[in-house]
Parts: sequence; C-alpha cells; structure tokens
Amino acid sequence: MEFNKAWLQDPTVFSVGQLPPVSDHLFYRNPDEMIEGVSSLVRSLNGIWKAELVSRPDQALDSILSDDSRDDLLSDVVIPGEFQLQFPDWDGPQYVNVQYPWDGWENLDPPCIPEHNPTVTCVRNVYLSEEDLQCARLTLTVGAAESAMALYVNGAFIGYAEDSFTPHRFDITGAVHAGSNRVAIRVFKRCSGTWLEDQDMWRYSGIHRSVTLTLEPDAHLEDLFVRTPLSADYTQAALEADLKLRGCAGTVQLILRDPDGSVLFRESLPASEEVHFTRDVGAVRLWSAEDPVLYTLEYALFQGDACLECGETRVGFRQFEMIDRVMCLNGRRIVFHGVNRHEFSATSGRVMTEDILRTDLTNMKKLNINAVRTSHYPNHSMFYRLCDELGLYVIDETNIETHGTWARMERDRVLPGDREEWQGLVLYRGQNMLERDKNHPCVLLWSCGNESFGGKVLYELSRLFHRLDNTRLVHYEGVTQDMRYPDTTDVFSRMYARVKDIRAYLDSNPQKPFINCEFTHAMGNSCGGIGLYTDLEDIYPMYQGGFIWDFIDQGLAVQTDDERLRFAYGGDFMDRPCDWNFIANGIMFSDRTPSPKAQEVRQVYRDIDLKVFPDAVEITNRKVFAPVRAMNLEFDVYEDLDIVFASSLPIPEIPCGESVRLTLPIPALSDGHEFTISARAVTSAEHPLGEDVTLSCASATFGTPVEEPLSPAAELIPGDVNVGVRESIQALFERAKGLISLKDGAGQEMMLAQPVLSLFRAPTDNDVGNRDNLRQGVYQLISRCSLMEPAEVSGNTLTWRFHNEMVPGMNLTLSCKAHQEELVFSLDWNGVDHLPDMPAFGLSFLLDSRLSHVTYYGLGPEENYVDRCRGAMPGVYEYEAEDNLTPYIRPQESGNRMGVRWLQLTDDDGNGLEIRGDGLEVNVLHYLPEHLMAARHPDELPPISQTVLDVALFRKGVGGDDSWGAPVLPMYTYDASRSYHLEFVMKIL
Repeated sequence: MEFNKAWLQDPTVFSVGQLPPVSDHLFYRNPDEMIEGVSSLVRSLNGIWKAELVSRPDQALDSILSDDSRDDLLSDVVIPGEFQLQFPDWDGPQYVNVQYPWDGWENLDPPCIPEHNPTVTCVRNVYLSEEDLQCARLTLTVGAAESAMALYVNGAFIGYAEDSFTPHRFDITGAVHAGSNRVAIRVFKRCSGTWLEDQDMWRYSGIHRSVTLTLEPDAHLEDLFVRTPLSADYTQAALEADLKLRGCAGTVQLILRDPDGSVLFRESLPASEEVHFTRDVGAVRLWSAEDPVLYTLEYALFQGDACLECGETRVGFRQFEMIDRVMCLNGRRIVFHGVNRHEFSATSGRVMTEDILRTDLTNMKKLNINAVRTSHYPNHSMFYRLCDELGLYVIDETNIETHGTWARMERDRVLPGDREEWQGLVLYRGQNMLERDKNHPCVLLWSCGNESFGGKVLYELSRLFHRLDNTRLVHYEGVTQDMRYPDTTDVFSRMYARVKDIRAYLDSNPQKPFINCEFTHAMGNSCGGIGLYTDLEDIYPMYQGGFIWDFIDQGLAVQTDDERLRFAYGGDFMDRPCDWNFIANGIMFSDRTPSPKAQEVRQVYRDIDLKVFPDAVEITNRKVFAPVRAMNLEFDVYEDLDIVFASSLPIPEIPCGESVRLTLPIPALSDGHEFTISARAVTSAEHPLGEDVTLSCASATFGTPVEEPLSPAAELIPGDVNVGVRESIQALFERAKGLISLKDGAGQEMMLAQPVLSLFRAPTDNDVGNRDNLRQGVYQLISRCSLMEPAEVSGNTLTWRFHNEMVPGMNLTLSCKAHQEELVFSLDWNGVDHLPDMPAFGLSFLLDSRLSHVTYYGLGPEENYVDRCRGAMPGVYEYEAEDNLTPYIRPQESGNRMGVRWLQLTDDDGNGLEIRGDGLEVNVLHYLPEHLMAARHPDELPPISQTVLDVALFRKGVGGDDSWGAPVLPMYTYDASRSYHLEFVMKIL
C-alpha cells in the first residue's frame, strides 16, 4: 500500500497500518532495570533530524524517503519540537480561538482542507545491529504529531495516522535490516482531523512528543488494565488486572508492593494471550488528591527460569462513583478546586519536560488547586504519572473541538453532529486516550471533548467510554447547546455560568451534580468575584466546584529589536487572521511566575480555615481525607498600624472536619487602641511542599482607631498668580491650576505638574470585552478636559470647582487645607444622573521619578481590588514603583492596593511624602492611564520620566465571569448618581 494524498481530507481514513492503542505502563528487559524511565527495550530517537520544509504536500520530495545524498541541503530540526518555532520565516506561529486558521484566505468547507498545507519531512538514519534484529518485533512510536503523519522506513510506506495528542505505534520489523536504516516521518499541518482540533491555542505543526524504537522480546505485555474495587464500607480493597500478552509461552508473575516497597502478594499464572487476575488485598491506604498513596504492581514474563520482560505500573486504590446524585471518591463528596491547563512553554510550545510538568503541578498544589482539566486534549503521559504522585484529580479530555463549525457557520454544518462519516474518527480519538491513560488513579472522568455542540456521534463516544471503563464517569459540556442526547454526560457542566444561574439550577431539584468546566476567565487583570462561586460549595452538596480558565498565559518568548524580552501574542508574528491577546488567560504568567490573581485563587480554594480572635486563632480542617499536618501558624500583631509582635506556633495534627483553637502568646490588648492580627497557615519543612508556603490566611481588627491630630492651620501667602505656604511644609499653589510645588524634607522639589483628576483607569481586558472602556470614556473626558475655575481662598483653604459642558449637572470640587505640617485634600462629587458607573474616584499627583520607594499599611502583598481581595491581608508592605506595573501581556490597569491607612513614597535617601486616610485605594506607577492604553506590550511603554501617585476613594472591581461581555458585578461598582467624598492627609518626609 502507498500513501494517498486524498486521505488528508477524508474523515473516514485516519489510521492506516497502526498498532492498536495500549496502556502506558513501563517495561524493561530484566529486574535490575526497575527504575522509572530507563529501559534497554526502548531507544530514544529524539534529537536532531534533517527536514525538508514545503508549503504543500505535492511539493514534498519522495526521493529523500530512501536517499540521504541530499541531506546536506536539508534543514536541521529538533525532535520533539514545533516546526513553526524553529522555522518562523517558513511558517510562523498563528493564534486563533474560534475561527479556523484559514478563514478568509480559503474556503471553509469541511472536510476539505486548504491548499496551503505546510508539510515537513523529517529524516534520520538509524543503526540496527544483528543482535537488535533478534527481537520478536520492532515497534516505532511517535508520541504525538500534529496534525497528521505518514511513516516510511527505507522508502517503504509503513502507515498513516491522525490525532495530534496521542501516540502512534507502527510495526516496522519487516522493513528494517542490519546496519543503517532510513526513517522518514512526513508531517502535515492540516488534514480532515484538523476540523476537530479547533482549540483556543497557538496553531503549530510538529512532532511534540518523543519518537522511540521498542525492541520487543519473545514475550511482551502489550496492554494492562488495573481496577481497584472497594468494599461497601470502603475499608477493604481488591485488585483486578487484565493483561494482553504477545508471545505468551511460560508464566506471568505479579507482585504488589506497598508504598514502602514491602511485598503484599506474589503470584504466578500461566501465560496466555489474555490473562484476567483478581485478588483481595484487604485493608489498604486509599488514594486521593489529599493523600496520594501509590502502590506498585510489578509483572515479569518468564520462559522457564529466564525473565524475558518485566515492568510495572503505579496503583492507587480508589473508587469514584455517583452516590445520591453527588460525585464521590471513596464514599465521600469531593469538590473540584480546579484549573484548565494547556500544554505550553514560552520557548518550546507544546513540548513538555518532566521539569516543566513538575513545576506546574507543584505550583498548583501551592495554590490549593486539586484538579486539572486537560484542555482540550490528552496530555503527555508524564503529566498523569505526576498527578498520581503529587495528588491532583484529572478530567481527561478527548482531542475534539469544533467550536468554529457551530459558533460561526450554519448549524447544518456542525461537526461531528450526527454525521456517520465522522463517527469512526471521533471514537478512535476517545479510545486512544482511554487505552493509554486508563491505569492512572488521578483520572476520574473521561471528557468527550470541548465546545463541539452535541449530537449522536458524541453520544456514541460517551457510550464507548462507559462500555470500556465502568470505573469512571463521563463529562461533556456541549450538550447545553444541543439537548437531544442529555445522557452524553453524567454531570451537568457549564461554561461561565453566572452565580445566580447556578443557584437557579441547584434549586430546581436537578438529577445531575453541577460543575463549572470553565469559569472565572483569568484574562489580564481579572478573577474578580471568584469567591462568590466557591461560596456555593458550603450551600449546595450538588455543587462540586469548577475549573478556572486557565492556568498559564500562552505568551511566546521573543526578543525585540533592542534585545528586550517580550511575550508575544496573536498578531505579533504577522499571523492573520488572529485573536490577539486572548491567548493570555492565566493565573500564572508565561514565564511560570504567579500573577496577583494567584493570591486570590489560593485563598478561595483553601482547605484550611482560620478564624482570628483577640487572643486566639481557630483552625479548621476542611479536607475530606487527610489531616492537617506539618503546618505552622504565623501571625503578626499591629497596634495603631505599627507592628508590635510577630511569632509562630506549630499547628497540631487536625483530623478531617475538626478544629483546634490556638491561644496566641501576646499581651492582652489595651483599651483605647486599634489592634489588627494577621494570621497565616504556613507549611513546615516536613510538608510535601517544603517550608514557608502559605496555604491560608485570615485577619481581624479590634479596638478603636486612634486619630492623629492635625497641626495648627498654616498662614497662606497670597500672590497675584499663586498662593504659597512656608511652614514646616513648603507648598505653592497656582490659583488656576492647583498645587504646582511641594518640597521634601531636604528641600527638593517633588512636583512635575499639578495634580490631575483620576476618575477613570486604563481599561482591563475585561473592560474591553464588555465595552466598558467605551462607556468609561466620559470619565476620561471629565478627568482631562474639564474647566477648572480659579481657586477660591478662605482662611487656610483653597477650593477649585470643575465643570464640563459635555456633562451637564456635574459639580466636582477639589479643596486643600494647609496646615503647618500637612496638607488635607478633599474631593467631592455631587452625583450626576444618566452616567455609567464610575471606574474610579481620586486624584493623581505627577511627581519626580526619583520618588520610587513605597512603604504602606494596607492590604497586600499583591495588587487587590474590591472584587479580588479575599487573599490580601492587612499589614506593612514595600515595593518599588517600577515593579508595581503588573506584567500583563498587554498593559492595563494594575497595581492597586485597598485599605491603605498610610503610605510613604520616598527617594533613595528617605526623602519624600506620606499620605494618610481611612481605607484609601492607592496606586504608585511610573505611568498615567494613557501610557498604558497606548502600549500593546510592556516594552513599548515610554522611558520612566515621572512617578504617578494615585489616591482614590474607590476603584471599581475588575470582573472576570468572562472576558467578552460580562460586566463587573453590581455590588463591586459605584453609581454615578450618588455623592462621594474623598479626604486624605499629605505630609513631607
């Protein structure tokens, strides 16, 4: 048989010459190699290959499939790797979300594919010895190729495969010989299967997982399926295993070891093509994300006394089921504190390493994330092994998404819908995933894919999952778009449902539990109101959590012309069409550092509750399976906004659902003072995450605030143009403009220009998505284009009034009272009807850029907003103004701190100013909102030339229910028809 180019757009041809999918158990030649990842039976073909790059399949040269004489003319390509990242000038990365990548350039007519179909032929010569050829079978495995591949060995066509995210195995025994063998893998960027791969992600082609050769011995364990049924009371366990053998003479020995390596049983069975094994194990430690206990099942294939092959798989004893319409693990309700995660590296695309995977999953554990949805395709096998080991629940998702066919095209063209010609390809993809991942205890649900509408084909995929594996449930959200086959899913799953809608569903006596498969869209400065979702956990048993969209920004690391680092998004590679920075939705930045949103996620996902009293902290264990252990309670005590005590106590072991109350070793609080206690549950050195990881926090304030008296009124020096103050504080006001001079304690000028109104903000991504950036334009008009009347002077007070002909009825007043040691600023808004809600209400001071050191008492340490402040704690914090611009991939509003009672802004010598107030919102940046609005990337911002101190009564929330229309929730907005009064004190330092 020869490869036929017509297969590329025939949905009924997707697998030619492949071996069937099998489990990802580990195997070796002999027991001495029982070390994970090492096997003399498997040889890596990763590394540098030669590659021919063309734009269409018919341009590919067949001569290079068998002839290496032209290899010097070919390009070097690294496998695993993405071709577009290695050769961007040939075919650059492209980011689109819903639309198909060739929309507008070529016709959209499934299953047809565009003529422009970048094709790469990767070739390599592989040496095999005579001894190598003594193996019973030689198998070549391509871990993942996007989106279709054809394999040739020594010029002979071996097979063809689609599915960009599961392994493709081929028997090449009959095509090789001793000596040098020519292996060629021809990869096509697009095929009919591409219509099923319309995920919201960068579009590449490549071989992004390992290529290996397996030299199978005379007896080989082809496939293994392990199940762990538990007794009715969940105290006793059995182990069931189905083995498929090739070359089955002799015996099979099975050994189960406990987590300490002790043998629980050893059993020998006669070998046959299929072996079914059942054994009662008795009392075992059960696996959960909180206590990921793993046993090891070892096998060895013997012929007489000779061991031909041995191997292992990790076993987690657990049972997942629906009980009274609630998903339960080991008999207990669980809640998914989840996140969606793409496989992504800023430098290598979809190519994953163990270090990347372990970093991601460890960071999730540090943020109290207990679940991952593999959006929207099966991940690297190492991912599941690490989830088993570290403890994370997984919704394993089939590589299917056809969002563009039902969101943009006519409904009669929806894929796969009820189209029989697509059913085989769909079932094939689901079975590939299930067969590989079925032994991982972390996998609790199989998912039929993402955003592919509904229909009979996906229903049949769900039935396939149930037929092949009765130990898990099935998830699919798309039935909410097409309810004809509701039994496609065992759970009711929604994307970006509002809290009120979730409540309505749960109040309707539903038959299926609810999960948010995607919620709190984390694009840019977002995740506002996430706590309103997690609050539902304690109200509705059938609310079982959700999965944040998503884990990591997908910005690709590039160098600008001036050699600065930039994280590129859609359009930066001149890719058109594109969907711009919609690729950046993570709670982690592209470099895998946490964004300020992570602070909030950690707190609302906590499973340790703290409640602070004047003399104690109550600690409650919200876990389902594991005690609280290896934790310390760290706490700080502030008296009248100054820290007076800090200490730490060990937290005793706390069983599930129980509480302890730790008395704090601090003196009794005195009357007539204000005290704040901030407490944190922090890991100790014995914790699996290591020491000093904060997992929960809480605070409380007691007593009465002490008001700091003002100094006597200053005597103003009236002039024709200006009014001055020459006391301990030295200030000059221009009657027509306001404060134009303020000198620090060393007599240096701090002001670059007069203060400006701050009634708007640089739009967030959510503001742009819901068009609030357009509505809030009126507040930019007021802030920048209002008429300021000359000051009225009365006693020690100067008052300015603002008017704007475009905003009838507006009455905005700024006043400043001059005292000998301070200035008292007041800003008043009288309320105006028929205006949108107010983005902010404050005043910005334009200061010398040498003032860059910030110390403050307020909520921190990360930026916080009215709808994203549960994870912020009151305390004294420091930052540099240059570091306060949160590096969102597109510059936007960032850096705000709430609850500020005092803030000092100083230069390197400690000179500067201090502001004080009651619960202010303060931001210190080097940029005005207009600077942020004009820049598409952080490196495009102008050189630092000023420091902007913004003092506000409020800033509206950032929102985040979604980023394409959801407004900030009403309780986090500010009605323009109301009156507002801002007041704060400014002193010099």
